[in-house]
Amino acid sequence: NNFTGSIPEAVYDLTKLRVLNTSENNFIGTLSKSIGKLTNLEVLSMFKNNHSGSTIPTELYNLTKLEICLLGRLFHGTLPEAVGNLTNLIMLDISVNPSMGGSIPQSITKLTKLEALAFTNNSMTGSLPDTFWSLTKLKGLLLSANSISGNIAGIANLTRAEGIDLDQMQLSGTIP
Repeated sequence: NNFTGSIPEAVYDLTKLRVLNTSENNFIGTLSKSIGKLTNLEVLSMFKNNHSGSTIPTELYNLTKLEICLLGRLFHGTLPEAVGNLTNLIMLDISVNPSMGGSIPQSITKLTKLEALAFTNNSMTGSLPDTFWSLTKLKGLLLSANSISGNIAGIANLTRAEGIDLDQMQLSGTIP
């Protein structure tokens, strides 16, 4: 598609909506706080739009039924501890957001159902949370092109991993 403009506010009144995919369009502007009305949402995909200068609204972190969340291209800000509220997530991809900084919050380890986690090509910094490697259901882990540091020794806990990309990072330690 080639939709343009802002996502119409009326979309957020569709409270029974389970899937919202606006990916690969030319939507602009900020992501509305009204996203929080979509409490039945299980899949949210907003990759490859032009949400320049948009932060991810805190209301998104109240969508506790979300299983798949794909947000990329031109969001900025930091990932808050509230991400830990999304305990049904199986896939979280917040990649290709060069103005997305800060560190990975400790609460990420509450997402025990996660099978895929991607934060590639952001500007994330800081150290991996101490318990990060407890996300043992991960099959895919993509954190490349960030300035994240930490010890890699716990990687051996990811026994289900099928793909790991930690390129261009500041990790240390010995891989067991």
